[in-house]
Amino acid sequence: MNRMCLLCIISLCLVSQAFAGTTGKVSGVIKDAKSGEILPGANVVVLGTRLGATTDADGNYFILNVPPGLLEVQASMVGYTKVTQTDVRVKIDQTTKLNFTLSEETLEAAEILVMAERPPVELDLTGSKQTMTTEELELSWVNSVEEAVEIQSGVGIRGSIRGGFGVNAAYMVDGVDMRDNFTQSSFVVTNTSAIQEMEVLSGGYNAEYGQANDAIINIVTRSARDRWHWNAKTRMRPRGKYHWGRNIYSEENIEHTLITKAYFDNNDMGASWNNYWQEQGQNPTAEFNWQKYQEFTTPPETMSNYADLDQWEGEGSLFGPISSNIDLLLSGKYLRGVTRWPSILNYSPEWNFISKLNYQIADKTRLTLSYTHQGTDNSGYPKMSYLSSDDIGHATGNHKTGEIKTPYDQQKWSANSANVLHGNNRFPRPPQYIRTNTAMSRLTHIFSPRTFLEFRVQYHQVRYDMHYEGLYHYTFEDWKNRVTAPLAPEWFPTSPISTVISRRQQPVDKARLHSYNWKTTVKLDFSSQVNEHNLFKAGFSYEPQYIDEWHAGDFGPPSTPFNKVPHRDYSPWDFSAYLQDQIEAEGMIVNLGLRLDMFNANKMVNYTMWDPYALARDTDGNIAGGLLSFDPDGPHAVKTPLQVALSPRVGIAHPITASTVLHFMYGHFNQRPGWTQIAGNKTIWNRGAPVTGHLLPPTYDHNPEEDYNYLHWWGKGGNPEIGYEKMIQYEVGFDQDIAGVLGLDVTMYYKDAKDLTKRGYQMGRENAYGANQGLQVNLFMDPVNPQKQTPQANFTNRGAWSIQGGRLDARGLELELSTKRWPNAQFQLKYDLSYSSTGAYGPTSLYIPIPQPDGSIKQLGRNRYHGSGENNLELWNPHNTFKLNALLSTPNNFGPVMGNFNPLSNWYLNLHYTYASPERFTYHSPGDTSTEPLNQSWRPYHRTNARLSKRFGLLGGMRGEFAIDIHNLFNSKQLRLLGGQDLFNYMENDGQLPVVKASYLQEDGSPAEHVEPDQWLIYRPDLQPRELFFSLSIEY
Repeated sequence: MNRMCLLCIISLCLVSQAFAGTTGKVSGVIKDAKSGEILPGANVVVLGTRLGATTDADGNYFILNVPPGLLEVQASMVGYTKVTQTDVRVKIDQTTKLNFTLSEETLEAAEILVMAERPPVELDLTGSKQTMTTEELELSWVNSVEEAVEIQSGVGIRGSIRGGFGVNAAYMVDGVDMRDNFTQSSFVVTNTSAIQEMEVLSGGYNAEYGQANDAIINIVTRSARDRWHWNAKTRMRPRGKYHWGRNIYSEENIEHTLITKAYFDNNDMGASWNNYWQEQGQNPTAEFNWQKYQEFTTPPETMSNYADLDQWEGEGSLFGPISSNIDLLLSGKYLRGVTRWPSILNYSPEWNFISKLNYQIADKTRLTLSYTHQGTDNSGYPKMSYLSSDDIGHATGNHKTGEIKTPYDQQKWSANSANVLHGNNRFPRPPQYIRTNTAMSRLTHIFSPRTFLEFRVQYHQVRYDMHYEGLYHYTFEDWKNRVTAPLAPEWFPTSPISTVISRRQQPVDKARLHSYNWKTTVKLDFSSQVNEHNLFKAGFSYEPQYIDEWHAGDFGPPSTPFNKVPHRDYSPWDFSAYLQDQIEAEGMIVNLGLRLDMFNANKMVNYTMWDPYALARDTDGNIAGGLLSFDPDGPHAVKTPLQVALSPRVGIAHPITASTVLHFMYGHFNQRPGWTQIAGNKTIWNRGAPVTGHLLPPTYDHNPEEDYNYLHWWGKGGNPEIGYEKMIQYEVGFDQDIAGVLGLDVTMYYKDAKDLTKRGYQMGRENAYGANQGLQVNLFMDPVNPQKQTPQANFTNRGAWSIQGGRLDARGLELELSTKRWPNAQFQLKYDLSYSSTGAYGPTSLYIPIPQPDGSIKQLGRNRYHGSGENNLELWNPHNTFKLNALLSTPNNFGPVMGNFNPLSNWYLNLHYTYASPERFTYHSPGDTSTEPLNQSWRPYHRTNARLSKRFGLLGGMRGEFAIDIHNLFNSKQLRLLGGQDLFNYMENDGQLPVVKASYLQEDGSPAEHVEPDQWLIYRPDLQPRELFFSLSIEY
């Protein structure tokens, strides 16, 4: 096996290397206009660049490495009149066919301008791809890359892509993978004004792409050599309540309407309250107690004013030539975001800065340098998959992943975290502090118009922190040093209503998560048009990386769950290489490719993965039961294994006529899971039983004098035996031009995935995206007490580790119908039919055999394994999804002119409507003896977004635009799929909806109960009330 791998590597590296995925190709034939004969030796240039070619003996020319966009291409030859074709559309990784006919030179015409004809169908596209250009992004309601992906074919209303989970997509900006290598999740803030072209590869893609089983989102930023261009935009969402139900802190809430001063006039607060305030020199009268109650029910300003803040953002780009051989792009964006629910920070800002410099060193050599910085201080919905079921889950204890979403949440008065034993997760989550830095250096050398080489070195760094530090006066250090927590006004002894409880006297910053990781990519690409029929590409990349992640929480003094252990950081690597041949034969285009992927966590681990820190007495190398005993340089350490995957791929495009093309794709795709699942450090905790017999202060870090055990419910440990997640995908379809008026694209696909580390995905307990998410195996090791966590003399252990055992079966049909002829009335209709399900195999619980004193082996429990049942994924992937996109406009110079202003011209209206079929569920009324599964349907999903804009001319050739973006135009809302008793009441009692309840004390002290319909939690969280965004932009 090792020899085979070595042979594959040598074979792939000996040939030259790969396409960057940021440019296209222009090719064609040049003939004499009169005789029709071919013209060898004619010159073809792409104007505004230094790219060009000369026709060969057969009149053919080929120009590689052409930037995407609308270009002008000129053909010339001595004795013939120059011909320039304008509006030549070049797309990433595609060939633009452009033929010329030259006429003999006359005195009347020195040059002929011709608008390039667009082919009715794309003849060389072998897999599904959707593209959005700068103009399409500007006129659409979308304002981010994520929203632009959302409107594409195959993308579900929950973000799923072709039946998958939507978390395995790779975001590439100018060829740089923007994913966090620890979790394989992406954080992309690229402003749309900087994008030249964006493509979504949702089907099978060529061998040059890897490590993405869902999709490739490929973004190329703008550049210009003709002149300086700039644009600026500001956008605002007015203050308001953008969730269903009353404001969380409304004066109409029951703690204000049901509890009045009369209660305090008639009821004493108890001896402990009275004694405390008398010791403080206060007299706890009824007036005093009423005042304290009002103080208590006054929330922090940062939480109570969430509906009183305007959201602002601004972005701009500047790009153009510095000199004849240097051009520059500078672009930035800043969003002063406002969260939908109460949060710890007043604002959740996010920002980015992009710079790109192209330097034409010589006629055939170009150097590109770029730097990108992104960041956010986010207290809203999580931006990355840390703390999700795809990562460590709720491993940090007090790091809350929910939100306050109803006035009945008892914790809405303070952002102070409660002990995890309290069982309530609806707290304002701690802010995420994310910073990414990306630098890239790319050297492109053109050997000839048919051959070029590209060498790049790029660096991507992610720093992620999640904590409450610096936000409150009582800190982790105070808690660790046993400083007494202040009471007033944070303590109320006997609450007259259940929505107001005592605030917990614990620090708010004692739980935190930190991750720092980077990767350096060395990549070599080579492309050559070997002959008229073969475009050959080959390439490799090597990525050395660094990972340092730790988290810590609290389970009540003096215990501290954490994974900040010795030797926690490591330096993994990835390697890939591929060969690709695009065969352009008569009547057929074939893409043949082979990809090799390898990775190694490059970490010394214990010989038994089930006891990574050698805590158990029965583990070789253990010093004493419960002590951290693993030594990476010791005799019991082993190196993580090398993982290898080969991915053959083939794509075929077969033009039947000039208006019809069939396409087929088959491929193997392999994706490395996040390093957290392969080499993540397992969470341990101290139960307050140190070896020395005395209690040590809690700390984030390990203590060599304390004994520890593993935590099974707080996060999974990495499994170094995990390899690639594997998927096979088939795709077949056709593109049809209908009389030059309509375009029809029909594609059928099938995806078969196995060895997955999850069978669903969940971000936070309040926002479920599926069931049975991250897969894990629970291991019982304690020979005395195998299922408990109480310390025992011979060591305690029950842990959970990541495991591969998920499978996904997805199949579907995608249909897209679009108009072509009417520039002022453009329509796209997209229909997706999707069927997907998941299953799992392998163990769920294992009991480690324990050696006995007599030499026998005893196993104290029965191993358990996954059943054969499957999960229906209609929550992610509705069977039927319908999208209608319309762009209506008034022509230029339409209507009367008032001075220099034309009020009726250049209006644009974009409407985007989405329908998703109802989710099916199983329900049988009492007395119904049927057992048919999924026998009921819930409610369909409807959403309409819109954008209305007016463009107008300004002085100096500038153009302005005013726009209104409207999300959820018709204010649609949809009831969540209910469960349990709520579902029973709804089905059996004429649609009875859930209620919320609160207990309270009446003025005379007698108990009572308040009940009202739930207005907050019964509706889908992805369909919130109407939002309006006002924007003004200027472009030159």
